[in-house]
Amino acid sequence: MGRFLVIFLVIISLFVSGCAQEEPKNVVPESQVFAGEVTVEGTVKRYFADSPDRGMNMIDAKVLLEELETNRDQYFLVDIRSREDFEKGYIDSTDLNVAFAQVGYNLDLLPRDKTIVVGCYSGQTAGQVVAALRIAGYDAYSIRGGITGGWINAGFPTVGAPVVDPSAESSGGCG
Repeated sequence: MGRFLVIFLVIISLFVSGCAQEEPKNVVPESQVFAGEVTVEGTVKRYFADSPDRGMNMIDAKVLLEELETNRDQYFLVDIRSREDFEKGYIDSTDLNVAFAQVGYNLDLLPRDKTIVVGCYSGQTAGQVVAALRIAGYDAYSIRGGITGGWINAGFPTVGAPVVDPSAESSGGCG
């Protein structure tokens, strides 16, 4: 009986000591989440980071126009509509026209030291690109309502004839 008790106590002590909670060794402190550390928590917080004039990772066309007039060098504009629609009418300050499906292959063209603003027809597909860019660590926003519904419908200037039909996306795949 004494031997059984000793073995039982040894097994219990091993089990209890094995279940003890250790402090995780690779946890990034909360204060460093936004300090360039790449963690899932930091990525999610960065994605959902919000400011009053750019709710839900979107920027209003009017705010963008004002920003481009005063701080043009802080922004990099990407138009993800088809080349054909881009040539019909685009925001004069556009830095890059690349099809939606090709954005991932052209990340090397996007600066990390500027705010990237992505535009498409209605804003829906640009929102998807912005989500991917923000997860990848870029400071990115889409134009609320897209280039057609947000920028052109507000009467803001474009180069070329404005695109007026958001259903013309068939050649570009941008919704």
